[in-house]
Amino acid sequence: PTEPPAQRRPVDWRRMRSPWAVLALLGSLLGAIGTAAGAAVAGRLAEDASVALVWLLALCVVGAAVLDSLGRT
Repeated sequence: PTEPPAQRRPVDWRRMRSPWAVLALLGSLLGAIGTAAGAAVAGRLAEDASVALVWLLALCVVGAAVLDSLGRT
């Protein structure tokens, strides 16, 4: 087998044990939960529009995007 290029390191369990990897995975997980919650809120908003639901949808969308971005870095 050939070695990967120096700038690309494969992901293995040793790299996933770091606290930064755990934070990135948690950020991605919470971002996915926020996206799913936003979809549920959007469905409720379609049935019964209210200012509170609009704010909740904005919180879900923005919060999920921020957490997903943190999880990708």
